[in-house]
Amino acid sequence: MRLKFLSNTVFMPIKTVSGLFFLFLLMTDSSTFAQKNTLPDWAFGGFKRPAGLNPIISPDSTTKFLDPILNKQV
Repeated sequence: MRLKFLSNTVFMPIKTVSGLFFLFLLMTDSSTFAQKNTLPDWAFGGFKRPAGLNPIISPDSTTKFLDPILNKQV
């Protein structure tokens, strides 16, 4: 009976420490091996939204474009 009590007190900290270590590894894995966001040569990058400006796009009835399927001005 005494050995069982002793074994529980010994293994409980080992389980706790190993669980915390596993949790630590799990949390640091994504940040340690994160890849940089690299763009291909053909891609434009580095766009930043200007502070304080909110561009508004609204419909303009005077603009037209060529519909490639119907081959008509729309």
